[in-house]
Amino acid sequence: MTASTRFALYLFALFGLAMGLAMYALRAFPLVLFATELLLFGMPYLGYRIYRSFVDPLRFMLTGADAIADRDFSLRFVPTSSPEMNRVIEVYNKMIDQPRQERLRQEEQHHFLIKLIQASPTGIILLDYDGRITEINPRALELLDLTSPVRGQPLETLHHPLATQLNALRVGEARIIKLQGIHRFKCQRSKFVDRGFDRHFVLMEELSSEILRSEKAAYGKVIRMMAHEVNNSVGPINSILQSVLQLAASIPMEQRTDVVEALRVAQQRNERLNQFMRNFARVVRLPAPAKNWEDLHQILRDLAKLLQPQVAERRIQLRLRLPDTPFRLQLDREQLEQALVNIIKNAMEAIERDGIIEIRTAAQPARLLICDAGPGIPAELKPQLFTPFFSTKAQGQGIGLTLVREILHQHGWAFSLSSPTTGKTIFEIRF
Repeated sequence: MTASTRFALYLFALFGLAMGLAMYALRAFPLVLFATELLLFGMPYLGYRIYRSFVDPLRFMLTGADAIADRDFSLRFVPTSSPEMNRVIEVYNKMIDQPRQERLRQEEQHHFLIKLIQASPTGIILLDYDGRITEINPRALELLDLTSPVRGQPLETLHHPLATQLNALRVGEARIIKLQGIHRFKCQRSKFVDRGFDRHFVLMEELSSEILRSEKAAYGKVIRMMAHEVNNSVGPINSILQSVLQLAASIPMEQRTDVVEALRVAQQRNERLNQFMRNFARVVRLPAPAKNWEDLHQILRDLAKLLQPQVAERRIQLRLRLPDTPFRLQLDREQLEQALVNIIKNAMEAIERDGIIEIRTAAQPARLLICDAGPGIPAELKPQLFTPFFSTKAQGQGIGLTLVREILHQHGWAFSLSSPTTGKTIFEIRF
């Protein structure tokens, strides 16, 4: 039985008692009949007013309690004519204002945080308590080559080399992850507390451009210094050698041939040293690409004709798997041809003799594939690919791939060199 019901029963009992006393009083005091009737008729209204003054605050409190239980902090009460009721309303309104403002502040902060995550140049992935993706920002989608959000999936199901590495990170661990090509990522796994439990998040930042700029600044300075010193020495030495050659006529005949041959060998060696430094300087002095709209398929067909004598000499088949439709891109034709010649020559040298080089393009996604049937890339050498001036050849300078790296990077294209199976190597350029 509610308090309001008990109070109503109490008023009815009191009214009944008053009626009984009035009937008794009428017998003893007939003159008070009129006053008694007025009192009896006024008692129900007075009881109702008293009842409302007690019950209404309880109803307000119950309504407010229900709103709080439903987490509805927008309900407010307006003042009434009752001072007691107004006091209750004032306390409730003040009490409800604080959680409402706190919720509004939290919602604004949450909205700002989501906007910040979406606009961040750093890839961010939020995970739930079970390690499944709840939020992934556009930069993370780009780094993982995803076209749409993958909420509800664990990291290891994304089928991307970087995702596999991210899943292996421990909480609090930061690591530089190197993938094929020139890609370097600074990745970190951390945690935050959500409703009393730990949740993890992953940060990814691509360092490729910064590392390339630092590397080029470092080796560029060294190469310029070396070129300066070599040029300062080679020119005078060649002049001296030429002067000595002119004096060779005064040397006895039996010694003249040996002296002249030795001087010519020294001159040739100087010229090779000069060419050696010019090759290095080409990488440092590579200009920004002058881009124009070009048909990639036509460029590849022209290169195939240019390289046909060399591949025929090695009995290598150069196969073009190109659609008849144009493949138009904005590029610097001269630089791209230089890069493609280096890539195809590397494939030829890997095969040596009697093999196949296949060149094909794809539209979705837009890419170029140069595949050779050589021995493949040994696992121990894969981390060294595209390291400046690294070469596996005995007389190699590592300039070819370094130049290819610079040209493709300046065009803004991603690329990789891989051996998915033994006896096959694929150079892939993604436009």
